[in-house]
Amino acid sequence: MKREQGLYERLKQQILTLQLPPDQLLDEVALSAQHGVSLTSIRDIHLPVR
Repeated sequence: MKREQGLYERLKQQILTLQLPPDQLLDEVALSAQHGVSLTSIRDIHLPVR
């Protein structure tokens, strides 16, 4: 769970600093490639994705 928590915190920080626009739907495939994690890891953090 530590990995998912760290990923969640990084993505949250990107949203808060407007690196990821807050109203933008997130692409789970792009996020997994960007962060070097599996799609399952992206899905496990329960982000609103398209």
